[in-house]
Amino acid sequence: MRGNNNKIFFLTDWLDFQYGGRTKSIIRRAKLLTELGGIPKINILTVHYDPDIEFVYKDFEKKNKRNEKMIYSNIYEDIKRSKGTVSNNYLKYLKKTFNLKKLHKFKGYSNSHVVYYYNEGRPIFNISYDPKTQMVRQIDVFEQGRKDTVKRLLIDRKGNIHRIRYFSQDIKISYVDTFLNDKGKVYLTKEYSPSINGKKLDRIIYYPTAKKTIVFQNETEFFFYWFNQIINANSIVVSDVRRLDPALFKVDKPIKRIFQLHNYHYKDPLNVHSPLRTDYKALFDELKIKNGTMITLTPRQKNDICSLYPSLIDKTKIVPHSISKPVEYHVDIKKRIVVVSRLAAVKRIDHVIQSFKLFHEKKSDIILEVYGEGEAYDELKHLIEHLELDSCVFLKGYSNEVDKLYQSSLFSVSASFGEGLGLSVMESLNNGCPVVAYSSNYGPSDLIHKKNGKLVSPGNIEQLADAMLRITDHPLNRAEISKAAEQYFMDELA
Repeated sequence: MRGNNNKIFFLTDWLDFQYGGRTKSIIRRAKLLTELGGIPKINILTVHYDPDIEFVYKDFEKKNKRNEKMIYSNIYEDIKRSKGTVSNNYLKYLKKTFNLKKLHKFKGYSNSHVVYYYNEGRPIFNISYDPKTQMVRQIDVFEQGRKDTVKRLLIDRKGNIHRIRYFSQDIKISYVDTFLNDKGKVYLTKEYSPSINGKKLDRIIYYPTAKKTIVFQNETEFFFYWFNQIINANSIVVSDVRRLDPALFKVDKPIKRIFQLHNYHYKDPLNVHSPLRTDYKALFDELKIKNGTMITLTPRQKNDICSLYPSLIDKTKIVPHSISKPVEYHVDIKKRIVVVSRLAAVKRIDHVIQSFKLFHEKKSDIILEVYGEGEAYDELKHLIEHLELDSCVFLKGYSNEVDKLYQSSLFSVSASFGEGLGLSVMESLNNGCPVVAYSSNYGPSDLIHKKNGKLVSPGNIEQLADAMLRITDHPLNRAEISKAAEQYFMDELA
């Protein structure tokens, strides 16, 4: 690990195969600056632990989501030191630890993805396989004579043990995580203790060499250590995630700090007078006394923040999201409404489905398709079944053809109570697809007007259904909608 010669850094928590609006905006910003802005290199730093991050990078390259000027670095990948060609080292562990020839193995039921291994009638360990790929994902080692996990070995895509999790039998939680490199050497330990929410992190122990140990009391110290190592003096550093702001403020080098806002800053997204979210308040308070620049996506958010913090007026700039010129597919418009969103409670997709129930009573030939993935999938699927909408509402998963979806849909719907700007709304309008949305802060109410969509009161499902009916019966001019969105094109903003 050493200082990087790059002069511009973007800080974010994670990158994934299927990402949402924030990650998409970061990638577009990097491409905008390197391809149109004349910036020679940009380094995107991530702090989320992902043992398969190299496959994400390869996927980005395959899908043209990165260019040779965009360099990705991850804290765990950087500090683990070993990046070899070893594969399937879990087999070596099993052969060394257990006498496999004497063990009986079986599945709990025929379609199970878990195989149990017993010795003399007692459970010894089990192996869990990925249901889709059939690759080994974890091995649970049991307490002698009982089916209580004392140690869990987590396996990466290359078949190597990348983390070992130790469990307490008294409180049934993992209390120690050890992180291993490709050679099976431990390079990091995380220790936990019980808390009201399950467990809390007590310390992080890093082993940079065989004889050296560095202890961090929390994640901020850990992140600061890495940032201070890899970010060189006189760099421009953009923080896109509030959990990384404290570590960036600690970097003790002459750098330019920029804090990009992607979301609303108060606890109640519908009430600008409600208390500030804790992480945003911490940023505003720190920025009052330290150097740095804050970027909002809309003028209204800047005004709302600066009404509370007048000293931040000169430190706050406005730069909206950028979008690419859409690919024109020349497709027919289907009798379909579309939602493109992460499946999360804050996106209020359940409101869209409930309003569609009312809409469908009068427009039974139109379907609703929801594209995206997330933790709310099961809940939404249950709601669809409960409302008996199985034949007309479909959860379609992630899509790489967003332009095509918008161009072939009657309109899109956004029911989020709060956004920073709303990249999905911008993309819909960019493709000439009208938007029906809650009038939330800050995105929809800053982008949507009577010529490109309909706004309704947040949380009013009947109004949402009525707006959907009105826009179906009175279609808007799609060419005018897409033309107006050109102001956000990447080359215009460059």
